Amino acid sequence: MAELTTQAYEQIVESYAKEKTNFLFHNQGNVHALIVFKSIFRNAVSKVRIAAESLTNSEVANNDEYLKALKSFLDRPETHLQILLSNAPENPREYVLFNTLKSHEAYRAGRIEVRDGKGRNFRRNGLVCHFCTADSRMYRIETDVTNRKAECNFGDKSTTEFLEKIFDEAFGQGTKVEW
Repeated sequence: MAELTTQAYEQIVESYAKEKTNFLFHNQGNVHALIVFKSIFRNAVSKVRIAAESLTNSEVANNDEYLKALKSFLDRPETHLQILLSNAPENPREYVLFNTLKSHEAYRAGRIEVRDGKGRNFRRNGLVCHFCTADSRMYRIETDVTNRKAECNFGDKSTTEFLEKIFDEAFGQGTKVEW
């Protein structure tokens, strides 16, 4: 089977997101991670949760395309964003992502919350994992954080609700990140 072009992959992922397709697909590398996050932000209507290390990378979280899609999500007045970092940066102001969040109306309205988990990580099969969920139906769970290998699904309510439950428990124990 021929490998998909980036454009074809993006079209398929966007279709899954729009149609709320319950189909497990895999994701690897910065380009594919960026495609999935953009689709999540474009198609989420209420709440996005992100569990990550620090969100300081330039390849995805501080990429212009990621930030544009995130802003479009936050521009909608009923949306909420919660971020739980296992190791928040000492000075978040050094990163475009955090400056973008702080300057957004949603931050001033209390619709953006960032907390530090003080070194605690989520684990799957003994390995550190990061994940993002949206609207109790979409998820991207990164099971290999070095190579950004992930499993994704835009219509799996049971797995997404499980991830949201463990996220909410950990988020409640985190400390607020100020910048």
